[in-house]
Amino acid sequence: MREEDPVRAMVVSGMALIAATYGLARFGYGLFLPRFTEAFQMGSATAGFIQAGSFLSFCFAAVLALRLASRPRLVIVCAGVTAALGSMGVAFAPNVEVLAMSVVLAGAGAGFATPGLVTLIESNIVPGTTGKRADDS
Repeated sequence: MREEDPVRAMVVSGMALIAATYGLARFGYGLFLPRFTEAFQMGSATAGFIQAGSFLSFCFAAVLALRLASRPRLVIVCAGVTAALGSMGVAFAPNVEVLAMSVVLAGAGAGFATPGLVTLIESNIVPGTTGKRADDS
């Protein structure tokens, strides 16, 4: 295995986590909002409250992730679990209440993802080098 393979794997998996937590779980609600309002007959106030709840859960998760900075792998797992469970809830939501709870839960995934990845990258990759891990120096 080449030296840069672990770094490359970390970068690719980190990009995938960010794409899933931000792109699908957090911002997917806004992309599908026209369909959600149609399917669940919800008004703009309800849609706005759901989005606000998602943002609040994002903020709460980011603060919690910073407090758990010494355990970045746990933070990354929290990112994946909240985003995945929230997204599954959105996919199978039978009513607007379940949709709202699921969107809020999914929003937390992005809040966990960034602090966890930053901590992992800081502790595993030497700045200014290509393919060197911090424990290789």
